[in-house]
Amino acid sequence: MKPSDIYSEITAWLEVNHFSDGFDVQYRFWKDGQQLDKFIVIQRMGGGKPEEALIRDSYRMLLISEVDGGQSALEDLAFSIREALIRDHKIGCMTYVEPIGGINQSMSDRNRLVLEINFNTIISR
Repeated sequence: MKPSDIYSEITAWLEVNHFSDGFDVQYRFWKDGQQLDKFIVIQRMGGGKPEEALIRDSYRMLLISEVDGGQSALEDLAFSIREALIRDHKIGCMTYVEPIGGINQSMSDRNRLVLEINFNTIISR
């Protein structure tokens, strides 16, 4: 599986669960937009030692609020996504998905709340 395939699988999972409704989903890096735009950025964090039939990679989703708003709703969404990752245990070709730790939060220099959900995957070759 190529990274672009994994990004597509995660995006499809977000869409099926309606987590990405109203968000601009981006890959690798956040490209800022208008003040009222909300973003989900999917990033590959790295991987473990590959095995014959498996790839163990880590990913993260950054949920980014619009400027000066929507922070409670964004926190609720992040919690729902993390709970769904725990519940579902898999996304497409990723035979196992496990969140790492809690939901990290920070503020951007443009006063946007940024929430980070990290997760490990096991990907079948």
